[in-house]
Amino acid sequence: MNLTERLYEISSDVRDQAGAYAARAADVARDSVDRAASQVDAVKTPVEKLADAGQELNNLAHAYFGRAVALQARVVQMGLDEAAKRLRMLAEADSLQHAYGRQLQASAGTRERVMQDANEALEIVVDAGRGVSELARRTYAEVLGGVKRKARPVRAKAKKARKSVKRKVARARKAA
Repeated sequence: MNLTERLYEISSDVRDQAGAYAARAADVARDSVDRAASQVDAVKTPVEKLADAGQELNNLAHAYFGRAVALQARVVQMGLDEAAKRLRMLAEADSLQHAYGRQLQASAGTRERVMQDANEALEIVVDAGRGVSELARRTYAEVLGGVKRKARPVRAKAKKARKSVKRKVARARKAA
C-alpha cells in the first residue's frame, strides 16, 4: 500500500469518525432540547394553578373588603343615629342634671355597641387571615404536587463518545 492510499484511508476513517461524533452530538442536542421542552410543559400547570390562586385571592379580598365596608357603613350610620338621639335628649331635658343622667344611661349601650363592632371587625380580619392562609397552603401543595422532577440524565454517553472520537483521531494521526 502506498502513502497516498494510506492517507486516503486515514482521512476516510477520520471523516467517518467525525460523522459519528457529529451524529452523537446531534443526538445529545436533540435530547437536551426535548428535555427543555418537557420542563417548559411542566411549568404550565404550576402557572395555571398560581393564576387560579390569584383569582381566588382576589375573590377573597373582595368578599372580606365588602364585609368590612358594610360594617363601616353600619357603624357610621349607628353613630349618626346615636348622635341625633343624644342631641334630642339634650333638647328635651328639663335640667342639666336630667340631661346628664340620660346621657350616662345612653353611654352604657354605646360602650356595648362599640365592643360588638370591634369584635365583628376582628372576626372579619381573622376570617380573612384564615381564608388567605388556607389558600396559600392549598396552592403550595398543588404547585409542588404538579411539578414532576426528573433526575438529570448522566452525561456520560456524550463524554464517552467525545473520548472515543478523540482516540480514533489520535490513532489515525499516529498511523499517518
